[in-house]
Amino acid sequence: MTADKPLFSRRCFQPIADGKMPDDVPDRTRRKLWRVLAEFNAPCVVRPNRYDAYEVHSDAAVEVREDLIKRYDENPAALPDEITESYIRSVTAPYLFDVLEAWSDFLGGSEQREFERAINDIFASEQCSWLIADSRIFRIDRDFVATQIIEPAFAELRAAKYRGALDELATAVSEFTSRDYKSAIQAAAKSFESVLKTILGTDTGNASQLIRELRDTLFFADLPEDIAAAMPESVFAALPFLRNRLAAHGQGTDVIDVPARYAELAVHLAAVYALFLVRTAIDLNQKAEQPAAGDEIPF
Repeated sequence: MTADKPLFSRRCFQPIADGKMPDDVPDRTRRKLWRVLAEFNAPCVVRPNRYDAYEVHSDAAVEVREDLIKRYDENPAALPDEITESYIRSVTAPYLFDVLEAWSDFLGGSEQREFERAINDIFASEQCSWLIADSRIFRIDRDFVATQIIEPAFAELRAAKYRGALDELATAVSEFTSRDYKSAIQAAAKSFESVLKTILGTDTGNASQLIRELRDTLFFADLPEDIAAAMPESVFAALPFLRNRLAAHGQGTDVIDVPARYAELAVHLAAVYALFLVRTAIDLNQKAEQPAAGDEIPF
């Protein structure tokens, strides 16, 4: 488990304290969530004492509870001896989401992906404005952008080489949920840069440099040459512009109070760019692996 990753109740502390975080997970949805938790109650073997080889059999319900106790400064949600259905049905939404995040973190790997898919299926079918990805829960609108852009972007970035970009996009959505709009814009721009660096195979360069380098690739080879040359800087400069003008340090004498809609725009742009870039890279790699006409091996 990743103890240094803040849980939902910590990330969104201020909106919760201000009464701006709705407790909008109805009982029917909670019952369905509990069934998923019970299904993914993975068994495990733990060593209570790090200094000897004595082992005991345990499971996710017990270990997640222990993990939550360690990660809380105190015990605000009156955790039971293990996570139970009654707890899931009665606890307030922020602490319910803590359980879901810690449980996903506990599972990891393919089990984590299946678990999160099952949770998101429930959120979607129940029309709940929440999404879990990479062991973090976010508030979203159940509209075209959320379901057709944000969720698919998380799915595409799960490939190992894009993990940095995935973490940064998750941070951007998390910061937006917690109403830190400048940090959301900064994280969205970082995610975009990480995708570009991965695709271009470099560890250096700012957004402007990376966008110019993209112009020298085959990404736009299916367009007329003059359009392909103008495409990168014309299309991809919007997100760096938002970061530099609204969220970067050193804004001058006028400190900008960023409205939510600009942070939302930045997060959506990062997701759209990720989808286009990653899917185009996959398409180009597949074409490169196909034998050229006349190169087929005769049998």
